[in-house]
Amino acid sequence: VGYGMSEMGSCATCTFDETDEFGTVGRPLNDTLVKIVNPETLEELPYNKPGEIWLSGPCRMVGYFNNEEATNKIFKEEILEDGSKRTWVRTGDIGLITLMGNLKYVGRNKRITMIVDINTNTVSKVSNDYVEDIISTDYLSGTVSNCVIVSVPNEKTLNALKAYVVVKDSPYNYSEIALEINNKCKEKLRENSRPIEYVFVDKIPETKAGKKDFVLVQDFE
Repeated sequence: VGYGMSEMGSCATCTFDETDEFGTVGRPLNDTLVKIVNPETLEELPYNKPGEIWLSGPCRMVGYFNNEEATNKIFKEEILEDGSKRTWVRTGDIGLITLMGNLKYVGRNKRITMIVDINTNTVSKVSNDYVEDIISTDYLSGTVSNCVIVSVPNEKTLNALKAYVVVKDSPYNYSEIALEINNKCKEKLRENSRPIEYVFVDKIPETKAGKKDFVLVQDFE
């Protein structure tokens, strides 16, 4: 298992037998650097804190052909202590670095989760936003006023979906609305695209701009 992008010569990380950790995509290859950055403040984040994955190394592309604007969007320069420069590639992916030093891929910054069927060796992409839209509606036993889907490790699919759900006028018992939500997901989504767990919460944390704080919710894990 590994992780990479064409702008970095394809592979940037790889799992190794002696450091393998379930649910991760391994450690950086020789001379390749990985860091996790807050996509809004551009500050580097500590271990186990999800943010945007940035890559740097000798296999980095020079730039997009005849497209300086696109190149400038994806490249970020860092001035090192000795005055030299290091160029980082913004992947647009969300991930974190575990305490063991392995990279965990969470999903696209545009909130796409990669579901891997180990048995058939196939990969499918699931839109977290789409699943949230399906869940957020009226049910016989209540109304889902807010929902956030996050990616969690799973033995069968490497990544799976977990739903944090806010029910308007929270009922004493969530079992009935949980059953209704699950039935609707069965109607609308393929098996691997359905949440494997529903967690009912009082509210979803928000950013200073008043939007759902997806990174903070992912940090619940």
